[in-house]
Amino acid sequence: ITSVNDVGVDVNLAAMHTHRASMLAFVCGLGPVKAHALQQVVSRLKDGGLESRAALSEKNLLKPKVFANAAGFLRVLNKNKFVNPIDDTRIHPEAYLKHNWAQQICFQVNDELMNEDEEQFY
Repeated sequence: ITSVNDVGVDVNLAAMHTHRASMLAFVCGLGPVKAHALQQVVSRLKDGGLESRAALSEKNLLKPKVFANAAGFLRVLNKNKFVNPIDDTRIHPEAYLKHNWAQQICFQVNDELMNEDEEQFY
C-alpha cells in the first residue's frame, strides 16, 4: 500500500491495462470496489481517458471526499491531449487548483530570476 501511494498510479494506464488496474485498489481512499468502478468508467472514456485530475470530480467519477483522499496518489497522463504536467505528480490538486500555490511559487522564482538579471547589468 505504501509503495503504491509513494509512486502513484496513472489512472489512464490503469484503465487500459488490467495488470496495472490492480494497483488502483491500494490507493488511499479507493479500495477494491471503488477502484474497479473507476477503472471501468475511465476505460470507456473516449480520446484515451481522462485529460486532468480535476476531471475525476468534474465528471463525478469520484465523490468529493474520495477525491480529496485519493487525488494526491492518482496521476493523469494522456498522450492524445495536453495535460497539466502537475497532474503527473503527487502534488494534491488543492495545492494548485484551489490555492494556486504552484503558480505563486513559479511567479516568485521568476521575479527572483528577473531581479538577478537586473543586478548583473548594474
